[in-house]
Amino acid sequence: MNAMSKYNDEERKRIIAETYATLQRGAADHEEPSPVPDLPPEDVLAEALARPLEDRVERWRREADEQTARFARFARERRRQERRPVPINWDVKIAEAIAEERGFLLEVLAETVAELADRQTRATEDALRPMQIELSELKIANAELRVANAELRVQQSADHGSTIDLPALPLRSRAN
Repeated sequence: MNAMSKYNDEERKRIIAETYATLQRGAADHEEPSPVPDLPPEDVLAEALARPLEDRVERWRREADEQTARFARFARERRRQERRPVPINWDVKIAEAIAEERGFLLEVLAETVAELADRQTRATEDALRPMQIELSELKIANAELRVANAELRVQQSADHGSTIDLPALPLRSRAN
């Protein structure tokens, strides 16, 4: 659906006329004066042919001079701004210092927590080591008892000629 379809023909003509008038006023405000006066189309060609062509070297020299002038203006403006003292925003400076200090404190706290966690891990491992050794020794002793029990069964069966079924040793859940 066209945005202008909600207007009647008369309103559309008025809007378009106002738009063109506004554009022409804006162009007139920002437009440099035309080097060629408003002439009929036949005279425009004659005027263009009557003007001498600009030499490439002259055009290059003119453009280089314009560029040099732009650079000089830019350099002057930059030097002027560098000489102008910059106001110090103390609120920003204080906020930056506080943020830096907080960052440092967080870093120190993180290192301290990591160090304490490492110490705790080592202390736990040191406390568990004797229990792990004792558990390993108990496993070895249990295996030796099973072997001795099996040897006793074999010997008992050989002595009596029959197999005696002893109740199985209770199995406990195995820990590492």
